[in-house]
Amino acid sequence: YGFLFLTDLFGDIPYFQALDVENYPAPAFTPQEQIYPDLIKRLKEAAAMLEPGSTPIWASGDLIYNGNIAQWRKFANSLILRIAMRTSNTSYAATAAQEFAAAWAASRFESNADNADLNWTGNLPSQNPIYEQLVLQSRDGDFRMSETMIGALQSRNDPRLPIYAKPAASDGQFRGLPNGNEPADLGRTVSDYSTLGDRFLSPAYPSVLMSYAEVLFLGAEAAERGWIAADPATLYRQGVQASMLEHGVPQGEIDANLAQPSVAYTGLESILTQKWIAL
Repeated sequence: YGFLFLTDLFGDIPYFQALDVENYPAPAFTPQEQIYPDLIKRLKEAAAMLEPGSTPIWASGDLIYNGNIAQWRKFANSLILRIAMRTSNTSYAATAAQEFAAAWAASRFESNADNADLNWTGNLPSQNPIYEQLVLQSRDGDFRMSETMIGALQSRNDPRLPIYAKPAASDGQFRGLPNGNEPADLGRTVSDYSTLGDRFLSPAYPSVLMSYAEVLFLGAEAAERGWIAADPATLYRQGVQASMLEHGVPQGEIDANLAQPSVAYTGLESILTQKWIAL
């Protein structure tokens, strides 16, 4: 997971020679196109080593699944889906499609209960890092919601809007700040723009490493690309619902939102837009 995060951000990184400081004090950089396939290989090997039904000695220290081996296997296979899709427009795509289909057919996330959440107790020293960085350091007033996100939610009458954001203090309206601007640039003050929603500022809010919604959107994209035999529109709708349920949106509001033309399935762009909103 760590190496995946690094190569997603930086591309080529020290990989095969990394973490062996005695033999490689200056590790060579590995091309990203070699890293993704090897990560899939390592995840498959790791999942195969996990014995279902066993109770590991480290269960009490497992802050994600409490030593549930079956859940870790689901997480491994779900990560393979993410990595395979990263390579969908590369020379590795044909192999990635096979790896995706195999992982999709194996155990993977099947509900929000499977989410890979790093759970915080809410008490020191186990607190959500966003809470620590913004609230404890009195910086919760330094940040504003992006106009891009607010606009996307408003145009779809998305019930996640009041969860993702709080109304502007000045007039009670949801208003995002254009990226790259300060309020003064637009003749306004910080009180004219929405802040992050309280849900994400809670000291006990979990850090989500991977969600069921992401898996469904990956599946929808794979179905759209012909990698798996499934209906992309159905998986897309299930992905939207999973994200909303994750944030406590009532089923009735979810159904009403999915019935809107602005949320209708229109292909790859709609999948990626809703995946972006969910993540």
